[in-house]
Amino acid sequence: ATGTADATTYLRGDNAWATVAAAGDLTPAFLVLLDGGQSGVSEEVVTRVEFNEAIYDTDSAFDTSTNYRFTVPSGKAGKYYFYGSMFIATDSANKTIDGGEPRIRVNGSDRWAFTILQESKYRYWCYTLGPISLDLAVADYVDVMGYAKTSDGGGLNFVSGGSYSGGSWYLRTYFGGYK
Repeated sequence: ATGTADATTYLRGDNAWATVAAAGDLTPAFLVLLDGGQSGVSEEVVTRVEFNEAIYDTDSAFDTSTNYRFTVPSGKAGKYYFYGSMFIATDSANKTIDGGEPRIRVNGSDRWAFTILQESKYRYWCYTLGPISLDLAVADYVDVMGYAKTSDGGGLNFVSGGSYSGGSWYLRTYFGGYK
């Protein structure tokens, strides 16, 4: 083929020239974390993770102060991709976690749950949230719930979301998504 590649044109594997497709609008988009941790999480009780700090939130669609959830804004219905992590710890170094389950809910109903049961026991566990793709309507809301069980009884804590250092975020308990 003859021609010249540039910012909008490339040579395909079949030796034909093609133009680069423009990326779609991936907003709204958000990434939130749990700042300061969340103590007093009861064993074997499904509890909302209170994501209270936004790293970014393009459409101000994530409530970081009351309901701790993402709500689809007007005119933004469509397919969304969600991901994250839930880091949980016992309230004492002498206790261990036997298992846990993060849940992503839509309008108060579970849409994704992942259960992990550990044979070896540790004080800290990190669980993956998603990834999951959901088709959402305007005003649908998405939140994250967590659950854990200990063999020793007692309380649990969702561990602080992360820290910022040298231009990078170190994330533990976080939740993100985009259209």
